Amino acid sequence: MGPKLDDFEIISTIGKGSHGTVRKVKRNCDGKILVWKELHYASMNISEKQGLVLEVNVLRELNHPNIVRFYGHYVDRQAGMLYIFMEYCPGGDLHKIIQKCKKTDSYLEEGFIWRVLKQVCEALRTCHDKHTKGGEIILHRDIKPANIFLDKDGNIKVGDFGLARTLNSGGSLARTFVGTPYYMSPIYIDE
Repeated sequence: MGPKLDDFEIISTIGKGSHGTVRKVKRNCDGKILVWKELHYASMNISEKQGLVLEVNVLRELNHPNIVRFYGHYVDRQAGMLYIFMEYCPGGDLHKIIQKCKKTDSYLEEGFIWRVLKQVCEALRTCHDKHTKGGEIILHRDIKPANIFLDKDGNIKVGDFGLARTLNSGGSLARTFVGTPYYMSPIYIDE
């Protein structure tokens, strides 16, 4: 049996999106701080609902120190809500750190930048190395500063696998373009 909403106390709201809210919560049994991502799936179209199922399945499969840890999920069918319980990253996200640097006219230390790059690459290598039970490759498809979080020790945690896709074999290709346009790689079209 997975977690239930009554197992947690809401501490604060961290963010809001088009389909849901992210809240900082405390688990009652041990006081552990987590986040829950609450998503109103009843208002989503079929492909968005399929994306939610994929996100839960991907998070369940991935276990790496540089990927946000999944603690379970809860479905409230009556309210049409999905709750995903994940690791809380008190260091915030890289986007906010960059914005703070811009406001204060300061720079990130070179050592920090190298650590971010190394740890993001390690997380992505885990996704790409067929670490799922079915031996599938996982493509994140939305790597950007807002989806790179920091834990209490300043370690990187890649999160938000909402646009992820799994590939069954090394020869299969992802043929769709999704993600945040500002962070997408250039598209090469062979004519």
